[in-house]
Parts: sequence; C-alpha cells; structure tokens
Amino acid sequence: MKFNVVEGELTSENCYSDERTFLACIYAVNSILSFQKTPVSLVANARLEHETGFGERVQSFAAASVVAPKKFASQNPIDLYEQMKKEREAANASWSSVYKSRGDAQPVSFEDVLAYAKQSPLFAEKEYVISAVALNTMLAVVRDPHTMYLPAAYVKDQSSGSSDDFTGIGVTIRTLNQGGRKVVVIQSPIEGGPALKAGLHANDVLVEVDGVNIEGLSQEELSGRIQGQAGKAVKITVSRKGQRLTFDVVRAKISVPNVASKMMPGTEVGYVKFASFIKQDGCEKLQEAVAALEEQGAKALILDLRENPGGLLLQSVCVANIFLNKGEAVVSTQSNSPFGGNREFATTEDRKTALPLVTLINAHSASASELVAGALQDNRRAFLVGERSFGKGTVQSQTPAAGGKLVLRQTIARFFLPSGRTNQIEGVHPDIEVFKSPTPTREDTFAMREEDEYMAYPPTGPKWQQPRPEAVAKLKECAAAQGKALSTFNGAGEAAIAPDFQLLTAVDVANCAVTTGLGSADVPHPEFGGHSQPLRWGMPARDAFHSIRDRIERALGY
Repeated sequence: MKFNVVEGELTSENCYSDERTFLACIYAVNSILSFQKTPVSLVANARLEHETGFGERVQSFAAASVVAPKKFASQNPIDLYEQMKKEREAANASWSSVYKSRGDAQPVSFEDVLAYAKQSPLFAEKEYVISAVALNTMLAVVRDPHTMYLPAAYVKDQSSGSSDDFTGIGVTIRTLNQGGRKVVVIQSPIEGGPALKAGLHANDVLVEVDGVNIEGLSQEELSGRIQGQAGKAVKITVSRKGQRLTFDVVRAKISVPNVASKMMPGTEVGYVKFASFIKQDGCEKLQEAVAALEEQGAKALILDLRENPGGLLLQSVCVANIFLNKGEAVVSTQSNSPFGGNREFATTEDRKTALPLVTLINAHSASASELVAGALQDNRRAFLVGERSFGKGTVQSQTPAAGGKLVLRQTIARFFLPSGRTNQIEGVHPDIEVFKSPTPTREDTFAMREEDEYMAYPPTGPKWQQPRPEAVAKLKECAAAQGKALSTFNGAGEAAIAPDFQLLTAVDVANCAVTTGLGSADVPHPEFGGHSQPLRWGMPARDAFHSIRDRIERALGY
C-alpha cells in the first residue's frame, strides 16, 4: 500500500467536509507522526497556551503545532488509562473548537503537515505500515473501532486457526496509544507458560526488552525482539506498582489447546476451557470433551469462557446447542442499514448434556463467548460466575479489496440476545460476581472494555434484570456455607501463583446447583417471541464513511 492512498484522503478539501471527518483526519495525522524517531503529535495551539506538560514545540501549522506529547508520571495501567481518557477528551474538545471557529479559513493545512511527516527518516522504511495505520485510524473514527482494512493473508491465517503452537514467552498484551506514546500492558500470562513461571503478572507495563526501550518500537519490531529461539532467554523489564522489575524469561514452545478439560480434584464437577470460537472444529471438540467428562462421572459442568475473544457466529450457535434443546433462541442480528436483512439463530438439535452448568466469564470474554453466555443465562440453562463481559455486540462482514490483497472488515449489524437485550457496551452480567480474590484490589477490578474504545457504538435496548433472584440468592448462600473456595484461597498464603478464586467459587456453585436441584436443565424458562422492530442504531458520518471507503478502494484499484 503506497502512501499516496493516504495523501488522497488527508486533503484539506476532504478533511473539512464535516466535523467528524476533520477529527478522523487529525487522528490519522497523529498516527503518522507517531512513527518519528522521537514520537510527536499535532496539538491545538489553544491547549499549549493554557496547559502544561507538553514537550518542545517542533513545528507550527497555523492553529496547531507539532510537539512532544505529555509524559505521564505513573506507570500503573489504571492511572495510565484514566490519564489517557482525560487527554483524549481534552484533545477532542480543542479540535472541535478549532473546526467550529474556522470561518472562511482552514486553520490547519493537512497537506503541509503530511509534507513535514514525510521528512522522517523512518518514513520510507515503514511506508506500508504507516499507510495502513493511518487509513484504519481514519475508518475507526468515521465508523467504529472494528472497521478496518486487513491483509488477506492475515485474515486467512486467523480464520483457519491452523496451529495451537507458537514459540515465545507466553503472554497476551494490550497496547494503549495516546499522542504518539505507546504503553504496552501484559493482559494475561498464559497458564503454564515461561512468563508466568518467571514471575510476570497481568497488568505489568512492559518497559524494555533486552535493555531496549520499547516506546519507539513498532509492533513488528517488538514482536521480533520478544520472540526467538526456544530455550534462549530474553530480559523483560516491566513497571509494577511503581517498581521497575527485570525478569529472565526462557522462550519456549507454547501450546494453547482450544479445548482443555479435566475433573476438578476431589469433586464430581467436570471442567472444560474453551479458548476461542475461531476453529471450525471447535464445537465438535468441545462436545467430545463434555461427553468424556460425563463418562468420568461428572454430575455438574463448568464451562470456562474467560479470556475468550470470540470468533465465528455459527460456532457460537453450535456451542450453545450442546447445552440447549432444539428450537431454543441463541441470538439475532439487526442490520444498521434499511437495506440489510435481520436474522434469528436458534438451536437445531437436541442438547448433548443435561448436567447442571456453571459458566465462567470475565472482562475479556467477548463477542461469540458473550453470545453463548447470554443465551445460556436468558434460557435459564446456566448460572454465570465471574465478571461483566467485554461488551462487543456488533457484527462485521468481510469483503475483498485491492484485487484480493486486502480485506475490508466493516460493522454491519448488532447482536441481540434471546431476551431482546444487546451485549454492546453493556456486556453480559454474571449471576454471581466474583473477582480474582475475595478482597479485590483496584487492580483486580480494573479492565478495559468495549465502552473504552474510541467511537464505539452506544448501547441500546432494555437493561438486563436478574430473572431468578431467589435461585441466585440460594446458590450464593449455599456456596458461602461450603466455603471451600475461600478456605483454599486463604490457605495458599503467599504462593507464587495464587489459586484461581473464580474457578474455586464456580466449583462451590456447581456443587450447590446439584444439591439444591437449581441447576436442572428442565427448569421452565420464558418463551422468547419475535423481537421488537429493528432498532436503527445509526451510523454517525455514514456518508463520510462510504465516500472515504469508495475513494480508498478506487485508489487501491478495487
């Protein structure tokens, strides 16, 4: 992808067509400026005159200047997020003022800013990456954060889910970006992986890899430094609660099976972890694992959907059908366009198990995992334990672009659960809320969700209300009386790896679901009739999105 595609979009003529497009152009320009050797960003001059904390003014462009962005003192992920959110709100307000007070003049020449950005020595080397990031940043603002162009090879690889194995340190990460500054947070060490064994924790902020500061590294460069030959160590330096810590992590081949199951020790509770809905055979493997647990004598099941980012819609319907009977509602989609069709998805076969079911979710359970959890909850088939889910309730389609080299992934509809609620922003609420410890800290309860994504679609539809408060109250009382989760957790003391308090609690709840009879698969549930008329949830700057998309695809030769 050549940069002239970006230049064709970031013209003053295009960027001043409406306020949202103007803001999209500003964000795209700042994504380009972030590729300087020393990251800089474009800031409205009014902010520089009234706020402190910005670095040196490098270049002026009428109503704006290129400056070093604000440096945040804290390295705590929660503090960083709160500071970045305030920074984004201040930036949006200032750019709105610039746009509205423009009069007959154009207070920022986007052509001049791009000419300046192209002088960066990194520009020619990273032209393809810069172009892709800039275009996707624009689309994220004029449409939503899930609308983007992706390399076709990447999409194919993700869809095939060809391998559960990779070589690395065994972590999932999340990148926070603000004003050109990149903050990489360890979202979760993989269970049994070298990072966890070495002592890395969730919410550690990555600072250095082998002594190299990661702030100026691209995602590819960062991955290249972390990955390497199995058996060789890499020094990982993180910031944790104000402390700078360095760990020697020995790279290894990491195996993350999509389905993992076991009988919980000393119980008659079967446990099955389902990692994602991407694999075409995922539902089949899950069904086999559930059947095997029943053969081993399980009298209740725990379905663990924590950290599950979702995947294929039809896989979610198939997974739900393992536990729901034929003809039970799972999800419906409602188009965001008068020309789009609405669809309803229900189970088509008899359930494969009638065992009492507890489903674990957390703030990183997203999309398809939310649909399954919500359908099981709405149909009163499972009790949900854990945290409110991520809140990604939109549908994307994928169409080829650039002669098949790229794929346009764009948002086309919303998901609605059987009761008529949507999980967008709201997420799916657990019946029994449980955090990582019985006395959760600020770090334990903090999570970034869909609601924190810039320009995410707003919630709509009815709020969820607990449909069976008496049953949930009895289960809570029973689980508390058992007290095994709490005693096991407290008995571990200062163990290097704390016991999984959410899972321990789910075991107590599963036992109680059996002894009280509240987990019966034959508990009557409401019949969900047709949903109300489709909610037209609107697309801000819809015309801007379509015109931008059409111009980009013409430039790409599609």
